[in-house]
Amino acid sequence: MKYYSTSDDAETVIEKINKLITVKVENKFLTHLNHIIRFFNNYANEHILGKTYLNSFFIWHYNFIWGGIFYPIISCNIINEKDSTILQIKTRLNICGKLISLIMFIGLMVAVISSNIEKINNEIYFNFKNILLGLIVSILFQSVPIAAYNLTRSQTIKFIEEYLALEKISDKTKPS
Repeated sequence: MKYYSTSDDAETVIEKINKLITVKVENKFLTHLNHIIRFFNNYANEHILGKTYLNSFFIWHYNFIWGGIFYPIISCNIINEKDSTILQIKTRLNICGKLISLIMFIGLMVAVISSNIEKINNEIYFNFKNILLGLIVSILFQSVPIAAYNLTRSQTIKFIEEYLALEKISDKTKPS
């Protein structure tokens, strides 16, 4: 979670985000699944999706380089304090990306474990060396979604910082 300050009031921030969002949608599983499928028709590449509320918003944009699956959802709460407006920005991997990543990891682990079990004379033997190697390979394989998410997250946060002219708040001045 990161905190930013802006000279704009909450209404102005929401107006700017409304202008940025080209497709207004809810943050639900079926919405993400629908737009991931449309991504492969180059529909979603041009759009920033999301929705605004009175003092909050969420947005996301598909990442063409990484196949449009492991993109972050940026959610923001706007806090009005005395003379300033504070934005509390959180990011998280979308639900489809989480699900696909989990399915890939479990599938790899099931394949590794099942291929390294032998039954000899009614006794079950495990090849722990190969299972450990498979676990390491599965974990390394998961670095691709993590790298995709982190790259897209940092690019999106940087864009939001520039678009809304935000200044990062140090830990000492965060709102309570």
